[in-house]
Amino acid sequence: GNFEEDIYQVMETLIAKESEISDQEGGWYSLQIRPYRTSDNRIDGVVVLFFDISEINALKTSLKLAQDAYEYAATIIETVHEPFAILDHELKILAANRPFYEVLQVEPSGINDKTIDDLGNGQWNSLTLRGLLKDVLEHDIAVKSFKLEYGFSSSKAQFLEINARLFVGYDHTKRILLAVKCIDGYT
Repeated sequence: GNFEEDIYQVMETLIAKESEISDQEGGWYSLQIRPYRTSDNRIDGVVVLFFDISEINALKTSLKLAQDAYEYAATIIETVHEPFAILDHELKILAANRPFYEVLQVEPSGINDKTIDDLGNGQWNSLTLRGLLKDVLEHDIAVKSFKLEYGFSSSKAQFLEINARLFVGYDHTKRILLAVKCIDGYT
C-alpha cells in the first residue's frame, strides 16, 4: 500500500501495521508503523520501524526447501515396492520403507541409530560390502548387483542382491541410496 496512507490509517485507527517489502537487490525488510504515545498517554504521531530481515527470510526459505525435500524423499521411499533404505556417511540407516523392514524381519524401531553391520544376525557385517559402500561415498562408484548370502531355508540359500549409489544433499552431505532384491539360489 501507499506509505502515507498507511501512516494516516494508523493514526486514525490506532492499530499498528506491519508489512514486508523487498528492494531491487533481493533484500527483505520488515516495515512497522505504530502509534506514538506520549508520556501522558496521548497519541502524537507514529513511529516507523524498519528491520532488515533478509537473513531470516533466507533461513526460512532453506528450512522450507529442506522440509519439502525430506517429505518428497519420504513419499518416494514409501511408494517404491522394493526394499529400499537411505544410509548416512557412517552407514547408519536414516530412513527405510516397509519392504526393507520386512526383509530384515525387524520393526522400524529396531534399526534406529544402527549401522548396516548391526542388521539381521550379522549377515550384513561383510568387509566386502562395507568396502563397496565406502567406495560409493568416497569415489562415487555405484554398487551393482552385489550378492549377499542372507540365510538358509531347508533346501536353498537365500541371497540379497544389493544396489547402491551416492546421493549428495543440497547441504553437501553424502548419503547412500540402497536398494535390495531377494533372490533364491539353490544349494
